[in-house]
Formats: sequence, structure tokens, C-alpha cells
Amino acid sequence: MKIPFLLYRGEHFNANFFHYSKVDIDHSFLFVDGKHQTLLVPLMNLKAASAQFSGTVIPYRDVFSELKKLLKGRIVGVDGMNVGFAITERLKKFCKPRDISSDLLRGRIRKNEEELGRMRKASEATKEILDSLEIKQGITEAEIKKQLLLQTLDRGLESAFEPIVAADANSSFPHHKTGHAKVNHMVLVDYGVRYESYCCDFTRCFFLGKDGKMKAAYGKLQDAFDAIMGKLPSLRSGHELSVFSRKLFTKMDIPELPHSIGHGIGLEVHEFPRLNRKSNDLLAGSTMAIEPSAYFSDFGVRYENTLYFDGKKAHLL
Repeated sequence: MKIPFLLYRGEHFNANFFHYSKVDIDHSFLFVDGKHQTLLVPLMNLKAASAQFSGTVIPYRDVFSELKKLLKGRIVGVDGMNVGFAITERLKKFCKPRDISSDLLRGRIRKNEEELGRMRKASEATKEILDSLEIKQGITEAEIKKQLLLQTLDRGLESAFEPIVAADANSSFPHHKTGHAKVNHMVLVDYGVRYESYCCDFTRCFFLGKDGKMKAAYGKLQDAFDAIMGKLPSLRSGHELSVFSRKLFTKMDIPELPHSIGHGIGLEVHEFPRLNRKSNDLLAGSTMAIEPSAYFSDFGVRYENTLYFDGKKAHLL
């Protein structure tokens, strides 16, 4: 970053805070000034912070008094997406906050080997869970969801997001909320686990009947995914990937997508690079969930995998 910046981890996990601090300590502020990092923590978290954080640790009773000593009169970048309005207004009394949320997201696009290793572990576990699902006619969406969650807990992991389990006609809604519908002909399962803070995202469709139309549509999506994997080395940005995917779908007679072809993924399920026609985000070095999909009036199919693109070749995780 060109200017010093301040991040805040409140009640909930903050991907930017974790990425730059390498710790996850609640109600803490991270001040990054060049190569020097300062972590301000409440007294109750001092012991944990001192043990885990490699920079300077400052305990606080009144955090704004401590922040004033560090920031007074300075231009300071803040994560506008995670630092609330009230905090920003307090900061304005003694410094000049500037929103750098987009810069922070771009700074997380390229993944290093440690990050990739964690995402591989998440992907391996998720595929094992999906492959081991016991699905039969009459089983409910909720019962399949229960299998997903129990197997995740058995592995000592947590869900990256709320599972989507969509039976038959429910699968025509991309973000169907899992309920108690029974599976008759097919079911779509969209799921991913989180391993040491890093996420993955996969979708598989399971067919119980002999409906050739459903299976044929799913097969087209698998072919489309392979075509995108092969084309990635010649694509530079999210815009180029979006344009190519739309042309590919037209050529393969796949209905136009109501959503983007996929999304960046890492510490968050949806992060940069953005994969739409307006995106100039660069793809090299990123991890993405690519999800060719087709939705009809009576069913929908989606085939999704998490991959890493090193700039020369795409690799399944």
C-alpha cells in the first residue's frame, strides 16, 4: 500500500485483517506502516496477541486514545467495507481516513504456496464428502445437508458457507434455500469446507432416474468447464473470461447464465478477481471457483470446481 492503513477485527472474522496480520484476535486494530505492524488489543486478549503476533502489541482501555497517538494528522487507509461508520467518524477527529477496500481485495488475489496448500486440503476434504453422500429416492434435502455437516464435523472442519441442496425443480433456483423437499429424479449439491481459514466451493448433480435431458445438460457443462480450463492461459482478466464463457455457451447451445461464470475464492467464498464483463481484475496467480450452469423451468444443473491459475496453466485444487 502507498499509505499506512488501519484494519479492524470486531465480533466476526475479517479476511483482510487475517491476511495482513496472520492472527485472528477479536476487537483488535491492526496498523500497518510500511514494514512495521502494530496490533492494538483489549486487555483480555493481550496474552494471546503477545504469543501469536510478531509485531508490536499495545493493550488498550481506550482504543481511540491509543490510535490518536499513532495516527494524529496523518492520511490513513481504512477498510471501508469492514470499518463501520461510527469508527470512521471517530477517526476523522484526529486523522484523515481514506477508503482502500478495493486495494486490499486486489492485494489478496495472488495466492502463495501456504495459502494454496490450505485450499488444496479444503478441496480434497470437500470432494471426499461429496463422493461419499448416500442419496436415494425419497431422501430429503435436509437429510443430505445433515450428511454434509456431520461429515464436516467428523473431519474437524467447518462449512465455508451454508450448503445448497436443491431437489428436482428446486435446482432451477441458483440460491435455493435447503428445505424438506424429497428427491425423486435429481439433486444439486453446492458445498465447500474451510480449512485453516481458507475456503473452497464445489457443485455436483446426482441423478436417480433415466432422464436423458438432465444428464445431457450436465454433460455439456462438464465439457464447458474443460474448455474454460484449456482457454485460461490465453485470458488475462475477468472481463476476458466472461466474454469467452458467453461465446462458448452460445456455441454449445447452453442457456445464458443469470450470474457470472464464477468468482474468486480464498479467505472468503466470494472475493477478487471478479469474473464479469466489467472486471479488469487480473487472473494470474488467483484461485477461482468456475461454475458453468444451466437453469430450466423444471430443473437446473451446475458443475463447479475450485482451481488455481498460475498464469500459464489452470490446476484443479
